[in-house]
Amino acid sequence: MPKEIKYKKGFTWRHQFDEKWDRLDYGFRLKIQTFFLIIILGGSVLGLAWANQKYEKAQLVKESITKSETTQEKVITSTSRNVSLPPLRHAED
Repeated sequence: MPKEIKYKKGFTWRHQFDEKWDRLDYGFRLKIQTFFLIIILGGSVLGLAWANQKYEKAQLVKESITKSETTQEKVITSTSRNVSLPPLRHAED
């Protein structure tokens, strides 16, 4: 089975990075990977907490708007007079 060339002609930045990565100590590589994993998990938890807080704030604003609208409707209906409609037939003199 013939060997496959990992990189094309010349040294690319990927090749340089791969060579340096391979020469690092296994424990150090594990620490770097663990650090990045913790950073990603922490960022996702903070992002979810922020999104949840934003959603709850939007819900509170909607509830307060509907509550104020219903109180305004109650005030308007309680203060308005009931004006009777004109009679359907004319009064006889």
